[in-house]
Amino acid sequence: MSSFILKIIGIITMLLDHIGLVFYDESILRFIGRLAFPIFAFQASLGYEHTKNIKKYLLKLFIFAIISQIPYYLMTIDNGFHFNSIFTISFGILSLVAYNKLDKLFDKILAISLICILATCLRVEYGIAGILSIFFFNKFKDNKIISSILFSLLFTLYYSLFIVFEKEIIYNLFLLLGTLLSLIPINLYNGQEGKKLKYFFYIFYPLHMLIIWLLSTIIKSPNMVFFYFMASLGRFELPTYRLGGGCSIQLSYKDTN
Repeated sequence: MSSFILKIIGIITMLLDHIGLVFYDESILRFIGRLAFPIFAFQASLGYEHTKNIKKYLLKLFIFAIISQIPYYLMTIDNGFHFNSIFTISFGILSLVAYNKLDKLFDKILAISLICILATCLRVEYGIAGILSIFFFNKFKDNKIISSILFSLLFTLYYSLFIVFEKEIIYNLFLLLGTLLSLIPINLYNGQEGKKLKYFFYIFYPLHMLIIWLLSTIIKSPNMVFFYFMASLGRFELPTYRLGGGCSIQLSYKDTN
């Protein structure tokens, strides 16, 4: 299975996951969507090996993560604040850079630990498990058994924490199984690149989240969409907020005929 096919699987499962998140939470779509991040984490570990300029690669990832944060926030606004998975991938690549640049083992471990702590404080998607999965995919790229075992242990621990604190045993086991199934296409990777999708993902990732958010807004709050549409035509004056001793909201109709 080429890198191109893996990316297509990742894109499709990610789209289904986000549709499920917004419209059909706790559905089969979330199960299918668990394949997406591990595939992109694996692809990122390959990207680290193939890039000619690691500084440029990291900078591009962080800029892309920042740009994507706005549509990500809008799409996930009902699920609490998190930083999107491109930040997770960026921190994963940063951990590889730190490990390979530093000489002493203690310094390597300390640097990676600090990166994981920072990512946890920022509440990036998949947290420490996501960051270390990228690290292990890269470091054990020549031993699929070990990388698969470490990946499985990471995400078993990750979902175990949700089971302990959220008490949703069946649902989180369901998500864990979907995550572990991602190892099938990952381990079928044949080392071939296939067709290139150089900029497609950079456009698709923020754009599809923005579209999903717009659709959810139209479906869940049609009146608000109508108000904003009429305001654009000059028929309504949008709400006015006044800060101070109190807050007043004014929504008025304006006849432009």
